[in-house]
Parts: sequence; C-alpha cells; structure tokens
Amino acid sequence: MSTNKNVMVALGHVLQDMIGMSTLFSGLGCVPTAPAGMTVNVNPGRAYSLQVTDVGAYSSLLADATPLVKQGILLTAQNFSCPAPTTAGYSINYLVQGAFQEVDGGSTVLPFYNASNPAQAYSGPGGTGTSSNTYRDNTVQLSLKAGVAASTGSQITPTPDAGFTGLWVISVPYGATTITSGNISQYSGAPFLSASLLSMIQQNGLYAVATGSANAHVAAFNPALTTRTDGMVLRYKAPAANTGALTFNDGLGAAAVVGAAHSALQGGETATNGDVWLQWNSSIGGGSYVLIDSTGGAVQVAPATQSSHAVQLGQVTNTSSPLSLATLPATLSNQAVNLGQFANSLAASGYQKLPNGLIIQWGILVSGAGGLVQAVFPIAFPIACVSAVVNYQESGNTLGGAAQVSSNTTRSIIQANCFNTGNASAIVGGNIFYIAIGY
Repeated sequence: MSTNKNVMVALGHVLQDMIGMSTLFSGLGCVPTAPAGMTVNVNPGRAYSLQVTDVGAYSSLLADATPLVKQGILLTAQNFSCPAPTTAGYSINYLVQGAFQEVDGGSTVLPFYNASNPAQAYSGPGGTGTSSNTYRDNTVQLSLKAGVAASTGSQITPTPDAGFTGLWVISVPYGATTITSGNISQYSGAPFLSASLLSMIQQNGLYAVATGSANAHVAAFNPALTTRTDGMVLRYKAPAANTGALTFNDGLGAAAVVGAAHSALQGGETATNGDVWLQWNSSIGGGSYVLIDSTGGAVQVAPATQSSHAVQLGQVTNTSSPLSLATLPATLSNQAVNLGQFANSLAASGYQKLPNGLIIQWGILVSGAGGLVQAVFPIAFPIACVSAVVNYQESGNTLGGAAQVSSNTTRSIIQANCFNTGNASAIVGGNIFYIAIGY
C-alpha cells in the first residue's frame, strides 16, 4: 500500500510543477447527442485539484492531510437532459458543473491472518468480520443545474454550487426540439487547459486570446499565473491595435509593456488579431513586459549607432544626427532599414543614398576656358544618371549669365558650360551649382 501511495505522491508533485495548484479541467467537451434531441453528452476528461493526500484511512494506511495535486478521470461520457421551457417567448439556461471526486468502494470482508500465529486465519481485520474498501477511485463529478426560465435574452445562468466549477452553459428556447452546438457555450472563466500538457510543453509558453481595450490588453491564462519570473514568455492574440502606451494584465495585475528600446510604446506596435510575444523583465521600470514580436505591428528599436543597426524614423528626419556610410541589407519595402542604407557625404560636393537605390548628388563647379567645365561626381552612379540640373551663380559685374548641362554627362562625370545670355560669350571662372539624380 505504501508503494502505491508513494507513486501517487510523486505524480502529484509532477503535476504541481507543471500546472500549479489551481483547479483545472481538460477534455470534458460538451456536445449535442446524435441523433439530435434534447440531451447533451459531456465527453471523457480530467480534473486537477489540490486535495489532501488521504482524506481518511485506507486499509492499513492512516489518514494524511498533506496537500497534494490529484487527477480525477472520467472514462465514459455522461448524458444530461435539457428540456425546453413551457412558456412561449421564454428560454432557460442549464449549467454543467464539475468537481474532483474521490470515492472509496468495493467493500468486502477480506481474509487476514494472525501475525503471531500465521496458521490462524482471520475474517476481516483482527478477525472482527469488518468489511474493507478495496479501491479508492479519483474521478470527475458532473451535475446539471437548471436556471429559471425567463423572457429570451434575460434568462440567467445559475451559479455553481459550493465545491463545483462551472464548465458549460446550454441555452434552450421555448419550442426547441433539438439541441445543437449553437445552444452550447463555455461557462465564463471555466478553467480549461488551453491544450494538452504535451502540447503546452512543445509550444514552450502560455497562449490566450486577450480582451480589453486598445491600450489595456487583458488575458486569462490556463493554468493561471501565480508569479512572474524573469525570462517568462507569454503569447496572446491582441484584441486591438494600440494607439499609445500599452499595459498588459496577465491575471496578476496590469504591467507596462515596453519595446526593444525599453521605452513605452507609441502606437501601432500591436495589430488587431495579431500574435504578440512578451517577456518579463523585473529590472526595467520596476518590472515590465518587453515586446519581443508582434505580427502586423511596427517594431521599436534603440537609436542606431553603428552602420548595421536598424535606424529610427527620428534619426532619418533629424538633420542634427547625420547618418554614416554602410551596406544595404534590407530588400523588401516592409523591412526595417539599417543605418547604412542612408549612406551620405554631407560636403559641398556630396551625395545622399536612399534605401530604394536612388542617389542624389550635388556640387559646385568653376568654368574654365571657353566657359567649359568637367568634373567627376562624388561617387559614380552604379547604373545611370537620369537627370542633372545646373545653375549659374551671378557674381560681381558678370550679370546675365547662364549654365547648361552637356550631353557628354555620364554616370561618373558631369560636364557643363557657362555663357553670357546677352552675347553668348563664354564666362570663365563662373560658379555653377548642380544637382544630379540617378541609381
């Protein structure tokens, strides 16, 4: 008997490590009967509950009040009848409730022997003829609790009885002759495991469909969280796109959500029905969830300081923070660009590269003999110079001057000439400003 008890205790502690000590259920799906009628079946399943190790003596084992997580198993489906109300315009809600149940049975008078005289047989312990239970069964107790019929839409689901947990609600209107899946819904807050224990281990994290508002997401995880630990990862389906700073209530209260830059979210980092990954960090802001990923949402990054870093929008639009030279890793329009994709030379003759491959170049030329000038671009356009514009700078008494681009301009060289618009004579030493665009 002690061997069996030791196995039960070991399994109970394994369950406690895996799912905690809250009451949970798995399986026990509620479905219409086939053929359809006014009954439902609750399929086989399991209940997990914190109980005492042995509520009473069992054979030679004494009662043991040590707390232990136990599993109750329902091996066969249970059928319930849910008749329709008899008043026109009325409906009634039925509650299927469940509880862990431990039952002793198989009572019979067992043969014993006298330890002092093994040859002497006893009937019952000590020869008293007393019956003994031969099994202790852990199962799931189910019952159906009927509500009060009321005008359809106003009927109330009954509350679970003491010791029971609400699992399913069956709503039946007047005149119904069959119950379909549309009449059956899960009781609010029913603590069903979201997946099998094996699936939860394989998924390596808890998942829930969140509720709440745009900037305050709320999720009820099964099993429920009992504490937050550093590195803990949670996943949920977002109820809405955030429009600003976001909080997340994991069942232990609302906590701030920060991005990869460890700053409050600004809006658009989560998308309606997008999948969100969060990781708890107790050292950020006194404890915050860090947004690891969010499908359909924007990504927060820290300010770029190296050429291969992802760049913030503020760094692109902030002229006081010039961007430095690097390579081009991003290839799709919705990918984060890195700092190198905005390579530039902010000089009198310089250039600016853009992530789509476009290059803008500029510079100052000084016309020589015959008003002509030729210069090398700060960098050669990889494929072509598609447009170049020049402009003459008036200076001193040289008025009425103009400049034009020569057809000899290539992807690496710009050529122009400077002349007087009055008599077409060449202007020597004239300043010519140019802008060229290519890729």
